[in-house]
Amino acid sequence: TLRRIYFKIFVPSPTKVDYLEILRQVCADTGLTYNSDVANSFFEEKYVRQGVVTSGAHPGFLVRHIFAACTYLDRTAELSTDLLELAWRNVAATHKT
Repeated sequence: TLRRIYFKIFVPSPTKVDYLEILRQVCADTGLTYNSDVANSFFEEKYVRQGVVTSGAHPGFLVRHIFAACTYLDRTAELSTDLLELAWRNVAATHKT
């Protein structure tokens, strides 16, 4: 059944500060140690240099993907550059035209 959305709410893209806070909170909620150096470098590379628009949904997706990948790889989950890059490949796939 299709449903009509009666209200549309504009949700702005998070700023860098907001995005990193969302990522920090997702890490805290899931027990993943937050690494500010890795998070800042990741933000600069993906969102600033590559020009991808931020989304408040990305941090949760990335962290969930890290846990899933580490389960598959039999590896301890961590907020690392290589694991964020692995997770990012799935986020970025949705941004291609």
